[in-house]
Amino acid sequence: MIATVSLIGPFSETNIIRNAWLKNIEKTLVNEGYTAYPLSEKEAKNFFSNLWEKDGHTASIVAYQVKMLHSQSIKELYRFFPEKSNLSNIVKKYRSISRTVENDKLHTMPENFSKFAYVDYTFKHEDLVTRNDTLFFDYPFKDIDSTSSKVFSFYVPKQNWLDKDIKVLETEGARFEVEFIKFAQWENEKHQRERGLRLRGMLFME
Repeated sequence: MIATVSLIGPFSETNIIRNAWLKNIEKTLVNEGYTAYPLSEKEAKNFFSNLWEKDGHTASIVAYQVKMLHSQSIKELYRFFPEKSNLSNIVKKYRSISRTVENDKLHTMPENFSKFAYVDYTFKHEDLVTRNDTLFFDYPFKDIDSTSSKVFSFYVPKQNWLDKDIKVLETEGARFEVEFIKFAQWENEKHQRERGLRLRGMLFME
């Protein structure tokens, strides 16, 4: 199962979503004591920095909303933030992606990555290759919003399995932050050895 997710749903240019985001931004600014607009670049940096320290989840949502509105040059946004400043750089540190899972893990968008997808996938016996005590497997990603597809090749050394130290898988153009991973081997009814790999977490792509 593959699901592309974000903190507040897919971005849209409709007035409903745009106005909801602007209201949330203004509400958060007021709650943090900012009522004189637009903020200066220094004030904007302080706003996000202080909010992040106090409430990282809220900061990441507002940062995401500001980034998306700024990328579309929505004029109403500049009633609150300086239009001429580099808002993308200001909010970059605080953009995070979250999904409610067993441990409610918060994923922060890595530097130089722009796309993400939540992955819950089971690799079958034929998907797995072992060489020199290292497990190799290819993950076929298909963007549900387009016809584009790409295969990412990952590997896990045996020692990582033994140490149970598998938090991040990295390959060219992608980074996978692991929430759950389990490898199993068994014998089927024909007395043939089979194996499988269950992988769950957030896939970030350039």
